[in-house]
Amino acid sequence: MADRSSAVYHTVARILTGLKEFRRLRQEHPDQDPSPFLLLTLVSAAELVLFIEPAPNPATFHGGTSEMAGAESRPLSFRHRERPEWDFGPWFAEKSWHLYAAARDLASLWMASREAPDPHSRERMDTLVAQVEMYGRSIFDQLTDGDLIVETVPAPEF
Repeated sequence: MADRSSAVYHTVARILTGLKEFRRLRQEHPDQDPSPFLLLTLVSAAELVLFIEPAPNPATFHGGTSEMAGAESRPLSFRHRERPEWDFGPWFAEKSWHLYAAARDLASLWMASREAPDPHSRERMDTLVAQVEMYGRSIFDQLTDGDLIVETVPAPEF
């Protein structure tokens, strides 16, 4: 099985970087539009979810078998270094889905607040930024400590 920790690591790093820049621009340069960094965070969060549930491959839409889809469309296996027999997939899925939901809600709130400013939207945005950061940091820390092992699920043999 191939180690895929690097792909997950870089995706989470993009999320945290985009979020950091979004926050910095909102605080230091309120006249500049932080939307590109918010978009980077949202797209990277959606990509993180794809590590759990890969998008359908076009080969399967055109009558091809799932084996034709290749390794990139297979889900990943998440294990802990100290307890390799434990499946950490549900842990990763929970963190990823919560991170994505918070990033999606943050983007929606940001767009809505630009159209119709609400006095409470800034507090809600700060809460959502903190949620995205908390879940992203949790995954990032497990990867950087070397505790989370990410591998491609092997294709079935016939």
